[in-house]
Amino acid sequence: MYRLEVIGNIGQDAEIKAINGKDYYSFSIAYTEKRAGQDKTYWIKCLKTVGESTKLGDYLKKGQQVFVSGMPYTTAYINKDNKAVSDQCVFVNNIQLLGGRPQSGQSSNQSQEKDDDLPF
Repeated sequence: MYRLEVIGNIGQDAEIKAINGKDYYSFSIAYTEKRAGQDKTYWIKCLKTVGESTKLGDYLKKGQQVFVSGMPYTTAYINKDNKAVSDQCVFVNNIQLLGGRPQSGQSSNQSQEKDDDLPF
């Protein structure tokens, strides 16, 4: 089994995107590691199927700390400086809200949602 697990903070509110006729939450999370005595921040792009309920989107807000796990993949593109750049991404099949910075009216209780319906 090939799986990626990350704990990090959501960078901006999740958006719903339609891909191949299915709706997905699209969001990025950041995590920071110490490398050679310096902090280095990494970004992971995430896709999570919406499923029957769209309630999860109410909690995928900027600053929310989450644990995600799922199938990793990489994308590549040419940036504005005409250089090839790759992005680390994950098709999320398990997500847990971990507290972090709750938004107004949101409790800090943990929530978990699993989904094995990946787009491949």
